[in-house]
Amino acid sequence: MLAVAVDLLTGRYAASTYNDRAVAEWPPHPARFFSALVATWADADEPDPDERSLLSWLEALGPPELVCSGDGELVRRSAVTVYVPVNDPAVLRPSPDAKAAALDEARAALQRAEGSGATRAAAALRKAEAGYRDAVRKASGGGTAESAPVAAAALEVLPENRNRQGRWFPTVTPDDPTVRVVWPDAEPSDDQRRVLDGLLARVARLGHSASLVSCRLDDSPPGATLVPRSDGPAMLRVARAGSLDRLEREFARHLGTRERLLPAAMTAYGPPVSRRSPAPAGTLSGDWIILEVAAGPGTPVPRITRSLALARAVRERLLAHSDPSAAGFVGGRWGDGRARAHLAVVPLPAAGYRWADGAIRAVALMLPREATAEERTAVETALRTWAGDGQPAAALPTGTGELPVLFEPPRWAPAAAAGAEWSDLAYPLRRATWCRPATQWRSVTPVALDRQVSGIGDAGPHRRDRAAAAVWDAMRRSCRHIGLPEPAAIEFGFDGTATAVPRAGGRGFPAFVAAGSGDRRQCVHVLLTFAEPVAGPVLLGAGRYLGYGLFLPVRDEEPAR
Repeated sequence: MLAVAVDLLTGRYAASTYNDRAVAEWPPHPARFFSALVATWADADEPDPDERSLLSWLEALGPPELVCSGDGELVRRSAVTVYVPVNDPAVLRPSPDAKAAALDEARAALQRAEGSGATRAAAALRKAEAGYRDAVRKASGGGTAESAPVAAAALEVLPENRNRQGRWFPTVTPDDPTVRVVWPDAEPSDDQRRVLDGLLARVARLGHSASLVSCRLDDSPPGATLVPRSDGPAMLRVARAGSLDRLEREFARHLGTRERLLPAAMTAYGPPVSRRSPAPAGTLSGDWIILEVAAGPGTPVPRITRSLALARAVRERLLAHSDPSAAGFVGGRWGDGRARAHLAVVPLPAAGYRWADGAIRAVALMLPREATAEERTAVETALRTWAGDGQPAAALPTGTGELPVLFEPPRWAPAAAAGAEWSDLAYPLRRATWCRPATQWRSVTPVALDRQVSGIGDAGPHRRDRAAAAVWDAMRRSCRHIGLPEPAAIEFGFDGTATAVPRAGGRGFPAFVAAGSGDRRQCVHVLLTFAEPVAGPVLLGAGRYLGYGLFLPVRDEEPAR
């Protein structure tokens, strides 16, 4: 085991998040700690090659565990915009440095010159000497007749006359001022521990220069509070193999003068599994089968507003290639008339984060948690028959005909491996995107209420309050029906509140019409808040088996583009 204790000497930590300068970073990202080690090593007059070898070994250890105060155990200082003078905006007199460099080059050229070239080199040297003397005279002269622009530039050097730019200094004050970075499986040698101990002793800050720290090895750290987990709620930057080389290349490019991004990889972190009980999950938390939409020239990608039509088209293709005895589980057409959990056909849109474009990237076939082996086999058989020797395809109805939608070969996403990801899958296709535990959930497709509710948004307060109470009852009833606890708070409306999510109704999402009765159900967008984290997928309302009422967990930080 290798553990490093980082003591915050002032009791606070000052650093901005990578995507918002006004928000304080907590906990300190492992990549920031690694970067501090690299900066300390490189700041030596003669960087130690043994320390560089140690850093190369350290970056290859993988994401570490962290021991730190939680969000409920720290105080975040409000970030106030502070306007500070920029650095000197003008150089009043020309510097002779450039002329000095030209003079040195002319002298070297004269030494290399031979024959007739020596005459030209000597003339160039005389010219360079004259230019250098003139530059020195201008830089050191008194100058009593400056022009108006030069006089104005002189006044700009004074702090009260400089231009000012807004800056933020977000900080957090944790209950425990010590943060520990732990690699539980690392086995450093005695020499590596000695070299690392000497390097840690010279680390003076972490993050902003106001974050003074003292670092040391820790032989008996407490249990981890955050560990790498692909379904974790926090995205932290970590070092990876090649980080040291990239830091050196970036420094050689900007020489510490330009803004730059910290070279790092993103890893999800969460509390250790052993420290928490499994979060409640709904009935559709079984295995998934993912049909990725094949995108390419001449193959348009359907938009999020076509979710319902695409889900129905895929379900019809599955039913057409299913055994009649499987119609109940595949299509919800139970012969005895009883409603039971069955296969859900759920389009997965790119929605809810900054880079989302509202395109449907895949369709997930979600099996209920209690699905039997026979029911699973029925779905797999229908898929194989549908695909045949080529790609499965569905015909999406349009106003002028049909739009063929092609799918890639199916991928299985077992519930038992919910944390496993495929590096080649886009963010909207990953199971953890829709299933990670969270206390807040936001709808990306509208919820079709189980009964008609009138008066939503009505100007009259009594009708509006009755409608709100009806929606509250419907959402609590829907959560109980799928096995989730009742939400502690509910917000609803017609407008989508997530990126790339349009309005429910009108020119946005079409209304949901029940297949049996033909009733049009009222659709709204909903934000749910639970008292404790619940796991996904969260699908609520009358259209949940066809992708309506799909919720996305609200995350603290957005995924990388």
